[in-house]
This record gives sequence, C-alpha cells and structure tokens, in this order.
Amino acid sequence: MSDAVRHAIEAKNLTRRFGRHVALCDLTLAVGEGRCTVLFGPNGAGKTTLIKVLSTLAVPTEGTALVCGADVRTQAVEVRRLVGVLSHESFLYESMTAAENLRFCARMHGVRISREEIDALLDSVGMLAKPGGPASAAGSVGTMSRGMTQRVALARCLLHDPKVILLDEPYSGLDPDGAEILTRQIHKLRESGRTMLITTHQLSVGLEVADDVAILSRGRLCYRADRNEVRTGDFRQEYARAVAGATV
Repeated sequence: MSDAVRHAIEAKNLTRRFGRHVALCDLTLAVGEGRCTVLFGPNGAGKTTLIKVLSTLAVPTEGTALVCGADVRTQAVEVRRLVGVLSHESFLYESMTAAENLRFCARMHGVRISREEIDALLDSVGMLAKPGGPASAAGSVGTMSRGMTQRVALARCLLHDPKVILLDEPYSGLDPDGAEILTRQIHKLRESGRTMLITTHQLSVGLEVADDVAILSRGRLCYRADRNEVRTGDFRQEYARAVAGATV
C-alpha cells in the first residue's frame, strides 16, 4: 500500500451466505484512514452483516476483509483491539449501572481507567448523573430508555480508544437530544482523525456527517462517491433507484 492511499478498512470480493441466503455478494469497499464513510441501504440490504464481518462477529464465506492491515479471519484478536462497535445490540449488562458497565468493559479490554475518565466518557454522551439531572442516568441500564442505553453503548464503544469506529444504524431509538449528541460526537471523532464506517437508512443525518457515501442494496455495493461531489437531490434519486433494485 502506498503512502498516498492508505486504507483503514479493506474488503475485497466479500461474500457472506446464510444457507441459501446471500447477505453480502462480492462486495469490494475501501475506507481511507481518517475518513467517515456512510453506507446507506434499506433494512435487509446487508449492512449489519458487513459490520459483523468487520468486527469479527461473523466469518466471510468468501473474500477478504482487513482492518488496519489485520485480517478478520486470522487476526481476530488484533481486529477487536482496533475497532469500536455500536450496533443494534448494546452489549451492556442491564443489572449494572452505566459506570459499572464501562469499568467491566475496560477490564475485558485490559484497559486501566479511572473514575474521572469514566465520568468524562459518560459526560461526553450526556449520561453523567448530575444533581438535578435525570435519576435514571445513575440507575441500572435495565431501567433506562432505548435512547439512553444507546448513549452508554456509544461510551463503551469509545472506551478503549479504537482506531476504527463501526456504527450500525446508530441513530436508531435516539430522541432528538440524543441524536444531536451523537452527531456532535461523530464530528469530534472525524476531527481527531478516527476512521468511521456508519450504516444507516436515514439520508439526512448520514449525508451531514459523511466524507464518502455508498449504497448497499441486496448485498451488493451499487454506488460510491465523495460526499463533496454529490448533490443531495441527485443522491436521493440514486438511493431510490438502488432500493427499487434498478441498476445504478
């Protein structure tokens, strides 16, 4: 790989089958270091499957996938150190508080973290329990709303300072305040040079944070462009055609 083009995520001819169902079909995608690529697609397009493959939660049927040069098949432990994942599942323990979840996750990653650092993480996602704030912010995760749980899960995603952030439909279940906090956090991560791959079917929020845009339909990558070269109206038409199954 040349110094001019460095990719933090590289998927080549990636296919993932579940029995006869093909969730990903011959997908080739590269995400440059420090870039935020937003992958759009309807439910069932294969977005979650791609995130699972890149985070080593699913094994490719065919093809290859690398994260910062580490192979998801043969270097899964290294890949897990490199990525932070926010998905439909929070991966939080409902009986624990937000802080207890982060402390436990830190031990799992072998990360030393102070109480002050945990407080700073929770504060960054609007979930630090403060006098006069929501009482549920200090309670167990099981008592929290979906949106609040997502905020804690985002803090967990960032806890081990990953180089690559994988966000699978991150705005799902978030209230307007939570969505605004998440958008601010994404912009901060972009400014810090993190690489991000975000999947969503929400065009407006995805286009707002993207450096690059792509469309996945029926497991196939059918569109890819630099965000600066795409007019919003034209992209909406491309997306509508892709979702309808037309050739883009």
